[in-house]
Amino acid sequence: MRNIKKYLKRNYIAFFWHGIFFAISAALVDLNTVLPGFITNLSDSKIVLGIATSILMGGPILFQILFIRIIDPLPYKKGTLLIGIYLRVISFFGMFLTSLYLPSVSPILTIYTLFILLLIFSISGGFAGMSYMDIIGKITEKKTRGEFFAIKQFLSAAASIAAGLTVRKILNLKTLPFPKNYAILFLFASITLFIASIGFLLIKEPKAKKEKEDKSFKEYLVLIKEILKKDKNFLKFIIIENIAGLGIMIIPFYLAFAKDVIKIRESEIGTYLTFQILGAIFSNLLWGKISKHIGSKKTLEICLLIGSMLPIMAIFIQKFFPSLFFLVFFGVGTVVSGRQISFNTYILDISPEDYRAVYVGINGSLVIFMIILPLIGGGLIESIGYYTTFLFVSLGMFFNFLLSSKLKGA
Repeated sequence: MRNIKKYLKRNYIAFFWHGIFFAISAALVDLNTVLPGFITNLSDSKIVLGIATSILMGGPILFQILFIRIIDPLPYKKGTLLIGIYLRVISFFGMFLTSLYLPSVSPILTIYTLFILLLIFSISGGFAGMSYMDIIGKITEKKTRGEFFAIKQFLSAAASIAAGLTVRKILNLKTLPFPKNYAILFLFASITLFIASIGFLLIKEPKAKKEKEDKSFKEYLVLIKEILKKDKNFLKFIIIENIAGLGIMIIPFYLAFAKDVIKIRESEIGTYLTFQILGAIFSNLLWGKISKHIGSKKTLEICLLIGSMLPIMAIFIQKFFPSLFFLVFFGVGTVVSGRQISFNTYILDISPEDYRAVYVGINGSLVIFMIILPLIGGGLIESIGYYTTFLFVSLGMFFNFLLSSKLKGA
């Protein structure tokens, strides 16, 4: 067995460093609150918001199948991870320049440019994601992975509180009207993400256990087919993650729902973001303990069940307690945190060590339902309204919860 304890402390510190600053960066341009707020200022169309969400969710899916062949044979994957991070830094900086100069010229041109930058951001995430998960698999022990993700999530969420308060402050400043307020957020996100990358420069990555021969793209397709044919549990997990995309795709529309129906002020976006982060913080240690004691499979089931309740909760609170709508985002933070811990831990637990990057890549590439879900969601909201769409998502998520009970324990 590879000696993963030699650089354990150093590697954990490096990952936690990255996690903290990445979380600050991500919170400053949060994909569930801040980015939808920026887009809805440019266009009232829910289709536009759906396209942006589809790009963010679909980019890694479309390109991971190509990246498997590049990344999997590499004995060390830190280099590809850093390339992905630096491409994201560039995309954030591009969003800063776009939001600062283009909205006054043409909102449509701003939207198209934003789509291109989001595609770069999304593709680079897919490129980095497989390397990131493979490195974590190398430096952590199976029995402590759930706890590792929970501690990392807790530290990241705690650091994000400051970012959430910063978002509220900036969006509330009368001296920084739209789009300058969002431009500042994009600039700060670019800087903090660059700082986050320093953590990965410090990582001591163990070499892959076995050297792998370089396969052609066709050979990888054959390998993928063989894996899916033999590992029925893995195939079932992919189906469940596809359906779970319902809960992820609806999240940006909660912000649009609040702006359209409750008529919130711009500064409330920062409040919602803060409560989303608080939800992640308070649930993180709980998710970690649950994962450690009952396993990643049961944790995944609980996460899906709670996720099925969120759309109903949004409707109920809007109808009777609209001033408490921030509780919906507290729930979003809880579910997103649980999803990251349970799904990430489960895929690492069920994947053979020598094919970990392949499993992560296959899973990322075949969650194809997520590409079209946000477009469908935006179209449904414009045609049948928020309430019916939310009810449909809730029923779909509850069905997925029932389906997840068929998975094997890791």
